[in-house]
Amino acid sequence: MKLVRIKANYTENEIEHFILSVLVDHENNLLTDTEMFGYVVDESEDVLDRYPFIITATTNKKTLMLDYGADSGYATSKINLPTKKIKVGEYFTRWEEGDEEEYTYIIEKIFEIIS
Repeated sequence: MKLVRIKANYTENEIEHFILSVLVDHENNLLTDTEMFGYVVDESEDVLDRYPFIITATTNKKTLMLDYGADSGYATSKINLPTKKIKVGEYFTRWEEGDEEEYTYIIEKIFEIIS
């Protein structure tokens, strides 16, 4: 088991990306038995904004819930990262509760923090 930090870019623009701190096994599969953390970086309009969230697995463990907190004004998002290998070039999808639109991200960098 190792702790890694992932940088994933939104495929539709160059101003939004995820930073995720997650646990993976020796085969780079995501471990979903613990809470994880991350944040969204938005570099639009000459401003650098960060929106932190807590990551928890859903009941079926095939999706992760991103909880931005009660005061954030953001809807809860979900991502399908548990169904993917944690590797550079891998795509995953995000969607928001009550929104049918999907957003695609690609893993750009992986930094091993603890192995």
